[in-house]
Amino acid sequence: MGNVRYPTGAIGCVSRNYEDRQWRIACDPRPFEERPTFANRDEAAIAEWYLANGLKQPVELPVIFRMSEGQVSAVFPTLPFDRAGDLVTVYDQAEQHNGASFGWYKATKPATPAAYEPLLTELRRIYEQPRSEADTPYRLIIARRMTAQHRAAFQAEASRKGR
Repeated sequence: MGNVRYPTGAIGCVSRNYEDRQWRIACDPRPFEERPTFANRDEAAIAEWYLANGLKQPVELPVIFRMSEGQVSAVFPTLPFDRAGDLVTVYDQAEQHNGASFGWYKATKPATPAAYEPLLTELRRIYEQPRSEADTPYRLIIARRMTAQHRAAFQAEASRKGR
């Protein structure tokens, strides 16, 4: 990512010249303790582009592609569909957003990249390109299976929604 410029004319700069060797936005106006760190230079540069342009930074959203009865579905393992936290959010081209039980998830098989590519393209249009400035942009992270971290995030979100 190049040519990051702030409205003031300042040029963007990312660095990992810190004691912990983590990538940060060098000109980040937030207090040092609140500045996010990034896995690599590119992630830091993209985050700075959002900061410089006054845009919301995308939130990472894991997605798992599963196959059931010949149909590909996208499972969002950290998003409860219902307030009780009994169902996970699922998206497919026929029914769009709906809920599914964890039993349904376990009964499905992983989808191949060739099978899920059209659905991934559709989801990127929905989640990664917000329709207004008020919308939160997401960055879809493809996961191969549901992890303990996904379940913990799911439970936390279900608890938050249930209040």
